[in-house]
Amino acid sequence: MSLTIKTTKISKLPLIRSNRKRYIGFTVSSLPKNFAEVAKDSAVREWFNYNGLTFISASLLSLTHIK
Repeated sequence: MSLTIKTTKISKLPLIRSNRKRYIGFTVSSLPKNFAEVAKDSAVREWFNYNGLTFISASLLSLTHIK
């Protein structure tokens, strides 16, 4: 399966659309604070890696990351 990485218009974050879902890409140094936290219920626990970036579903992120 071939994925095409595009960028968001305002923040220029990498973006992949697959199966009607949006995934935002992050480098290791720019992962959100709630990524894989153990103690919180709002922690991001589902992601995939592609081309050196970690992609997280946009529905799991707060709006501050997506703009």
